[in-house]
Amino acid sequence: MSHVAYQEYRGRSEVSLKGLFSALSQFVGSLTRKVQLHRAELHLAGMDDRMLNDIGLERADIHSAVYRGRRISDYRY
Repeated sequence: MSHVAYQEYRGRSEVSLKGLFSALSQFVGSLTRKVQLHRAELHLAGMDDRMLNDIGLERADIHSAVYRGRRISDYRY
């Protein structure tokens, strides 16, 4: 293998490793976020209806509030 061919091969392998680490980092970040959301949903589900009402939620709203958030117009005063 010539020096130029080796440099091309080495450059491609470095790019491939960067891509692999980037994809792995994104996967871990995504998994971490899903675990955080799931824990938040479990925490809210563990509250009684009075507590949920105090923060403007009904039991049926928990999943969408955690995973989609709420708009200002959704708040109950």
